[in-house]
Amino acid sequence: MIAPSLKYIITDNIDTTDGEITTSLDRCDLSNIEKQISKPVNDNEVEFRLNDTIIYKLLTNDQSSNTYTLCKYNPTINENTIINNDIPKIADINNINLTFFNENLGFLSVKSDKKIQLLRTENGGKNFETISFDNMLSNLLEKESMNIAPIKLSAPYKESYLLYLRLQSDQSYYSDKSYLLCQSEDNGKTWCIIKNVNFDLQTEKKLIGG
Repeated sequence: MIAPSLKYIITDNIDTTDGEITTSLDRCDLSNIEKQISKPVNDNEVEFRLNDTIIYKLLTNDQSSNTYTLCKYNPTINENTIINNDIPKIADINNINLTFFNENLGFLSVKSDKKIQLLRTENGGKNFETISFDNMLSNLLEKESMNIAPIKLSAPYKESYLLYLRLQSDQSYYSDKSYLLCQSEDNGKTWCIIKNVNFDLQTEKKLIGG
């Protein structure tokens, strides 16, 4: 089976407005990203609230384990259901963002790392697949970071029935103040870069990387 991938598209659609986001998509996506960010509970657990009756919880099995456990918790009846107790560990739990768009489609992403890591599920967390990112893009970001600064990945978020996420190197984060805006038309199986966006550092720095 061919792994899903990020398609690299060369584009001259560059937003060069000084420190401002100019399109309606970019203005409204701040709140949409924030809705998809999981909350840390402690050093071993993060949770994402889908609605009033469903909270997804991701836990580290133990300090020596290489896996996570994903649970679905219903606070109205105090019911906790284990969905998957063998999810490969891709980073420390406090560097993970867990997000779901419904009871089927969800993502696990590493907020900041030397490489891009994104896992996707379409069966509610019973199975996750790794989304493969194009080597050209990965090499570009790693070169910008000089193999020292990490690559930051926002939580995937939805706008007008499409999914988006943001990618940037830590170097561009503090100097260029820009990120690559990526779009998916197939619920996160494949991604393409649609443009480079300048942003206001103070307004948005907490959202990049979850």
